[in-house]
Amino acid sequence: MNNFQLSDLVLKKLKTHQNASQIIQNLRKTIHILETEKKIKLIKSLSGGTSAFLAEALTKENKQLIVKIPLHELELGVDFKNEIAALKMVAGNGYVQLLAYDSDLKVAFLEQLGIPLADCGFSINRQIAIICQTLQQSWIPIKEADQFPNTLGIADWFTTYIHDNWKALNQPFSTELFTKTNEFIAQRKANYSPMNACLVHGDAHNYNILQAKAGASETFKLIDPDGIRAEPAYDLGVLMREWADELILNPKEKLMERVAYLAALTGLEKKPIWQWGLIQCVATGLVLLQADQEEEGKKLVTIAESWKALKYSE
Repeated sequence: MNNFQLSDLVLKKLKTHQNASQIIQNLRKTIHILETEKKIKLIKSLSGGTSAFLAEALTKENKQLIVKIPLHELELGVDFKNEIAALKMVAGNGYVQLLAYDSDLKVAFLEQLGIPLADCGFSINRQIAIICQTLQQSWIPIKEADQFPNTLGIADWFTTYIHDNWKALNQPFSTELFTKTNEFIAQRKANYSPMNACLVHGDAHNYNILQAKAGASETFKLIDPDGIRAEPAYDLGVLMREWADELILNPKEKLMERVAYLAALTGLEKKPIWQWGLIQCVATGLVLLQADQEEEGKKLVTIAESWKALKYSE
């Protein structure tokens, strides 16, 4: 591909995909059209991306931007059109700015940002505060007519995914945790209402938020939104599963500390934060175990086992 490279994670996914050669051929064709017909010069491929090709590029006017070409066959429960709709709706306020979108080629042109928050050397609490501050800019109300997936569909996805993979992996955690996770999914589903939902990111961890090139050094923007209509606590559930090495040292105490911190930062209730956190730990643990990342997967499962019996009434 003219010396352009895919990320290691994308290459790993391609190795097991039956249509890998066709996916690569389609990507080559898209890059060729961009360079020859659209006059977008690709300068350097980027190492990020889990289901897409990313590259720094220049327009014919020498404007710097990022080209994102999704590899739709590699996506897991994520629809690229929802990402584009979310980027358009937020319009650069907390999310990376969408400069243009070619609907025929299905290619996004994005503003160029800096390094991930994960690489900035900040403490965990400082990273959490920055992510929460950035999320709060983008938790905007959306109309029921806007065709984003909502908690009802997301909950059904979690139920099916956890059920199928718990069995496929020979029950890597207790029946009690399996039951508790399903109870929490049902409770969050029952709590869903268009009145308490907003646009949420869906995967706001510290590698999905990059330093803005312009402005203050601690100004950051989120990338790769899933584009979901849900309660804001859904996003905080992702932060509950992150930094597992810290959590595993004393899971119960760390749960209470992190839930309290997230609630204080955002003004949200503790119970939904805890419940989404446990759901995320279990689901992501299964994802990692399925991907042969056994050590990391077991950490999340162990953390969730410690969390399942705790209670939050509010």
